[in-house]
Amino acid sequence: MYRFMILEKSITIRFNGSPLKQEIPKIFNMRYIDDKNGLEKEWLTRLPAFDLGTVIIKGKKIKLKTTGGAAYIKAKGTNKGQKGFSIFWKNRLV
Repeated sequence: MYRFMILEKSITIRFNGSPLKQEIPKIFNMRYIDDKNGLEKEWLTRLPAFDLGTVIIKGKKIKLKTTGGAAYIKAKGTNKGQKGFSIFWKNRLV
């Protein structure tokens, strides 16, 4: 859940006294199954930041925005023979 914060070293999470480490997973590369002559493609989509509007909290106008994110298929899942899928929003796994 906090993999980007661990990568950026903005937090340190320890397990049995040792800090957890995070590696960026390899992203799945393959052509679309229906495209017989197509080139391999990285299965990654960047999600743009967008405006969520303005709210009034305690008399103050506050603009709400997202920071964007990414959706991708991992090259290798946790279990043998399975692929993984991850969606991140605000640098956290959804």
